[in-house]
Amino acid sequence: MTTAPLDSLKPCKNEDKHLWRKSEDAYTPSIHVTKSGCIGINVGGHVIVMSVEKWHALGRLRIALQEIQSIL
Repeated sequence: MTTAPLDSLKPCKNEDKHLWRKSEDAYTPSIHVTKSGCIGINVGGHVIVMSVEKWHALGRLRIALQEIQSIL
């Protein structure tokens, strides 16, 4: 993704490819792929961008934590 300083007047080209949007509202949750191939998830205007591998590791960690909680 191309970025520019906040004080820059130059427009930036958005090269993200949007995969999914919950509804037509611009502020609804959405998922996109960046030019570099990372996955971005936007919820409430806050976007988290990570590689597919990191998203997968996060999912595995959540499952592991659920298994530990079920034991306790």
